[in-house]
Amino acid sequence: TMAYSLPNNTYYKNEDLKNKIIYALEWINKNAYNESIEQYGNWWDWMIGIPARLNNVVILMYDDLTQEQVTKYMNAIQKFLPSIEPGSKYHTGANLADVCVNKLLQGVNLKDPDKIKEASEDIGDVFKYVTSGDGFYPDGSYVQHGIVAYTGSYGNVLIDKISNIMFLLEGTP
Repeated sequence: TMAYSLPNNTYYKNEDLKNKIIYALEWINKNAYNESIEQYGNWWDWMIGIPARLNNVVILMYDDLTQEQVTKYMNAIQKFLPSIEPGSKYHTGANLADVCVNKLLQGVNLKDPDKIKEASEDIGDVFKYVTSGDGFYPDGSYVQHGIVAYTGSYGNVLIDKISNIMFLLEGTP
């Protein structure tokens, strides 16, 4: 998708590649990730992994997709990530930052200011100090999965996602 969307390369706006990308989006939506599929396996794939990739592809292909296509892809995300729930089992620390980015990009794709607002407000929870569980501690340490000092992995994800949100929201009210 990046090759299709970025100028100065062989595949920029290549019609065959565009058709293959749209075919893949349609196949995924029909067979693997849609409103009627039930979640199985690891929750992370359904709330974070797939929505992140799907949002990015839709953003890059937006002008080549119909509004109906954009809506059905975003509706699939909505099924598995209906809202952000800071502090819930899955929405803490770096995972909270991930779901906030996913909800923000879903809002961009749908031109939905409420989803953008939800993400921009809920990301603030990652900055609150914690005394147990996931997040930043007053001594500067960072924990994920309840007891694991994850400064180098989840900490990097957290900083990356926070900076993405700050960049995306720059200049907005």
